[in-house]
Amino acid sequence: MRADGRVGSFKIETIGEHKGRWSDYADGTKGDMVDLIRICESCDERQAIQIAKQILMMDDTLPSRPKQKQRKAVPPTASEVERWAQARWLGGQAIAGSPADAYLAGRGIALASLPRSPGSLRFDPACQFHGRNAAGTEIKAPMPAMLAAICAPDGRIMGCHRTYLDAGGDPVRKASVDTPKKILGRLMGGCIRLWSGMGPRGGRGPRWSDIPSGSRIYLAEGIEDGLSAVVIDPTLIVFVTATLGNMAEVVLPDGVSEVVLIADNDPGNEARALLRKAELAHMRAGRDVRVWRAAHGKDLNDELRHAQGGLADVR
Repeated sequence: MRADGRVGSFKIETIGEHKGRWSDYADGTKGDMVDLIRICESCDERQAIQIAKQILMMDDTLPSRPKQKQRKAVPPTASEVERWAQARWLGGQAIAGSPADAYLAGRGIALASLPRSPGSLRFDPACQFHGRNAAGTEIKAPMPAMLAAICAPDGRIMGCHRTYLDAGGDPVRKASVDTPKKILGRLMGGCIRLWSGMGPRGGRGPRWSDIPSGSRIYLAEGIEDGLSAVVIDPTLIVFVTATLGNMAEVVLPDGVSEVVLIADNDPGNEARALLRKAELAHMRAGRDVRVWRAAHGKDLNDELRHAQGGLADVR
């Protein structure tokens, strides 16, 4: 799929002497499986070969990729990484009934209780992870992950937010790794369009481009806090910025006149400064700004779990 959402530019040869090779006629890139892994995982050729061996369960004693003419390692372009983020999210499964659904239920967020499932969320049972485990050991392995589409203001998917999960326990929890939440692609200026509120007949709320003038939206840093707000009141329009720094950078529809920032009870000076930066940025854009803080725990999800539906004060 191309960045503009059209299909047809990507081709994989399935017969003949070039079987297994691919070409993207949208930008002229082409290669084999190792090249595709290199682009997708933002790594060099040596690392891509090792990932390919893991996928194919090949032993390191088996022959490696035939030597080719030496060439300079070219880092993937921003558009290449963005296309891979699109493919990662589009390749996910429905979240309902998945370990990601169970993970959210363990956080007090029962998706089945909502009028519909959040369309921006999906599940990948084997999403590649590269990082360190709780013991500090480097690991490169697929693991379950909740996926969220990060959309640019024009609607295209510009990034994929991944929450890696340990699906072996009860309840399902975030994976015990150094970075259980990662972003592939781009984030700043975009957001996860988590919930569009409710329409006049109980269906979906307005589309991004159709949000009416004078609308109030809620901005959460994390998916769990955003969904907690939705569980508390499904009529809210909720977007997730994925980082506190992006709260000031996110580009909102023209119809938004009021912003409620769902803030963590973080005592750090840096967090307070970033929250204040977000307040000022939206005020300068001509919007009324309020902050919603939990009365219990460190964030709104703690508030929800403390008393399912207990609202914190909005100042």
